[in-house]
Amino acid sequence: MAEEDISTDTGGDSKPFFAIDAEDIAKATADAPPAPTPVMIGSFGGQSPPSGEPQTGAWGTPAPQLTGNINAQQPQHVFNAPQPYQKQGIRWGQFFLGLTVPLAVLIVMALIESTFLELDYDEAWRLENRVVESTDGQTYEVQFEPLQDERVEAFWASFEDQNDTVDINCWHSYSDNGSDVLQYKNGGGETAIGVFYPSNNTAFFQLEDVTADEFTLEVEYYNSMIEYQPPPGSAAFDFVCCLLPFAYIFGIVGAFATGRKALGFGMMSSSLVIILPFVLFIIALSALP
Repeated sequence: MAEEDISTDTGGDSKPFFAIDAEDIAKATADAPPAPTPVMIGSFGGQSPPSGEPQTGAWGTPAPQLTGNINAQQPQHVFNAPQPYQKQGIRWGQFFLGLTVPLAVLIVMALIESTFLELDYDEAWRLENRVVESTDGQTYEVQFEPLQDERVEAFWASFEDQNDTVDINCWHSYSDNGSDVLQYKNGGGETAIGVFYPSNNTAFFQLEDVTADEFTLEVEYYNSMIEYQPPPGSAAFDFVCCLLPFAYIFGIVGAFATGRKALGFGMMSSSLVIILPFVLFIIALSALP
């Protein structure tokens, strides 16, 4: 654009836009719309709030609650201080309870077994005492008389000859060829002096270096047809006996888990009372010559 096109007219009536004087301000104030009136929310006609609600100011702000009375204080929470810990001693009642209960259980179980569960073999074994005689004081022939379904299991005898002790025994080996009759003198010197024949239940033997006109012979018979019958309730009793060790261990663990330490220590001590005598007995046997 050419410089001649720019108007440079600066007449006397014109003034710059930033030149504002008091007349302009008064004119602008007269032409401005009125300022908005503030509206009070929460206060309808200046009515007081219902009973029980806090008093508020003109703009809904809570009114001061200070009464001016220095004695009016807010409620305070009181916290109780913990009692000092006092170490408790051992509870001897629980200790002796744990010590005696396992022992009492063992005693009761032993009494039940000896009273109601006594082993009954139905007399499968039978003992017989026989007096045997010899014409020469050394040679003997004995004919045994077993009952039906019985067999000779063993026989033995013991007698004195002057200052010597003589023992005779024979244990049947279930051999058809027979079993040896053995003689012992003063607890030693084993000597075979005869034979027992199971085919006819007869024994022949001759004493060596001793003499005896007669002596008592003890005979044991066995009936193989009589089977062993366990007493009633023995299976349940055996099952309970198998559970006792587990009950003992769980009892100790439960005592400590529930805070009854004295009871747990008592149960542990009872095992020492039961096991210690056996240990001392074994040590005493090992110390014997």
